[in-house]
Amino acid sequence: MAAESSIIAHVPTYHPLFSDPAADTNLRSTEGTLFRVPAFVLRRTAGYFAATLPATADAEPVPLDEPAALLARMLSMLCGLPPPDPPLDFDAAEAILALAERWDAPGAAARVRDMITGPVFLAEPPAPVRRCLRIASRGTLTLFLYDEIHNELLRRLPTRDLMALLGLHRRRRDTLDRMLSGENAEGINPAAVAGRCTVCELQVDNYLWREYRARIFAEMDTRPMGDTVIGSAVDEWREALACWSAKCTGPECGKLIYDKDVILPEIKACIDKLPDTV
Repeated sequence: MAAESSIIAHVPTYHPLFSDPAADTNLRSTEGTLFRVPAFVLRRTAGYFAATLPATADAEPVPLDEPAALLARMLSMLCGLPPPDPPLDFDAAEAILALAERWDAPGAAARVRDMITGPVFLAEPPAPVRRCLRIASRGTLTLFLYDEIHNELLRRLPTRDLMALLGLHRRRRDTLDRMLSGENAEGINPAAVAGRCTVCELQVDNYLWREYRARIFAEMDTRPMGDTVIGSAVDEWREALACWSAKCTGPECGKLIYDKDVILPEIKACIDKLPDTV
């Protein structure tokens, strides 16, 4: 009888959402709960598994230093499954974001950040909102907070937190503008935007670059993330086209004044240096 009890005690327990025998990888939580997950999904969605999973399926479960509840939420995101109950709250969001960082899983992190800037989370009491404001603030960088559609939700934030959030958006816009002036040591290479021909050194009026900067400033005001400043849509900006087509008027010169292939990577480098949380 004792032997039979011992055998029963060692029967593996699979999480009900991750028990498909067709999945070729077994993960084990700290409690011993097993998760069957396709190896190709793990490698494709998380850098951690791309580097650590064996090339072929291993009969032994992969031990993970994570509880079953957290693994169920994270693996549901990686596998594109509906989230398990209970509904996601701030505690779970923080835990998933921390795990996404450890696993190098940017898709899961982006999904959580989108969720914690939504109506359900902004309607939470002030304490948890403040506790996760630093995390949530990054997700708001795609929003124009002054749009009236956000008024009702923003009114629910304590004044201190609202000012911090608005300050982050404004700081990204203003800091980038200073970096693109050519007068900031951490900013763009001054020679790239000096309005001076690199062949004959003729100095031209730099108003084209100033107009381009003003357009970037306006774009950052409405979408502080900065992705639309360096995306393909920029090729349609009147200000950008004017810069890329400007040529030196020196005798027999005609060289382009502003090098698009140099300036756009410089702008991206500046954006990468901007603060992204309160």
